[in-house]
Amino acid sequence: AQGGRVLAETEIVRDVQESPLTRNILGLFEGEGIRAAWSNPVVSVRGDVLGSVSMYWREPREPSPRESMLLDFAASMAGIVLEHARVEDERLRLTERLETLHEIGRAILASDTIEGIAGAAVDRVLTQIQCTRVSVTVFDLEPGPGRLIAVASRKPHHFHVGGKSGTQFLAARETSRLAAGLLAAVPDLRPLVRDLPEVADLVEDGVLAIVFAPLVLHGRLLGTLSIGLDRTGDLPEAEGDFLREVGDMLALAMEQLRLHERERDLTTRLSTINDIGRRILE
Repeated sequence: AQGGRVLAETEIVRDVQESPLTRNILGLFEGEGIRAAWSNPVVSVRGDVLGSVSMYWREPREPSPRESMLLDFAASMAGIVLEHARVEDERLRLTERLETLHEIGRAILASDTIEGIAGAAVDRVLTQIQCTRVSVTVFDLEPGPGRLIAVASRKPHHFHVGGKSGTQFLAARETSRLAAGLLAAVPDLRPLVRDLPEVADLVEDGVLAIVFAPLVLHGRLLGTLSIGLDRTGDLPEAEGDFLREVGDMLALAMEQLRLHERERDLTTRLSTINDIGRRILE
């Protein structure tokens, strides 16, 4: 690396006092008594530059063939070690996410209300994603402001279950994208405060950006799972995929519960009609 810059190709500086590559950082080398610097990039198997291996000398010089081979070997070994660590970290992260999805699934099966299902999901999502709040909004009929049925937050907030929040109004602006099964993000809420007063409470609570995952089934938007971030921007792709998976689980669970409630209602009606029929025949 030269002055904190990770190089994408090998750089051999025979004399730091003469090379244009080190002109702007010459003082750093002179302070350490360095006259020569060699650097080789550490590259992953996918071609990503992970870092660099560097060698420094107190006299101007270029590497011998053997030293060049050693530099290449060190960079290759470092690449393998770093790539292995990255793969292991990714495996552990995915395992943890899968366990969380299983936990959400078990909690959903144990709940007999939409509010219970949503509450089980938001609590666990909050432990997996670096965010300040998680909430679920459902649309009873047509997509619109909807109603807030679950919220989990890392700190006190203005909103309560059954009430309205800025996330509902923001989601209503993204219904076409959400209905298509896509994530929708508002990377910076602050410019919207003047036009949408409901958003002011979100910003006051420290929420600077919102990401929505759709609860969509058979092309019908049932609601949204929203993530509030304490920074501007969007979610990393992996966290977005996790959020979408939880949204899909919630949509299936909510629809199953609604069908169960409808079946129970129809069973009750049928029983009532049978009772009336028996009385008439008597």
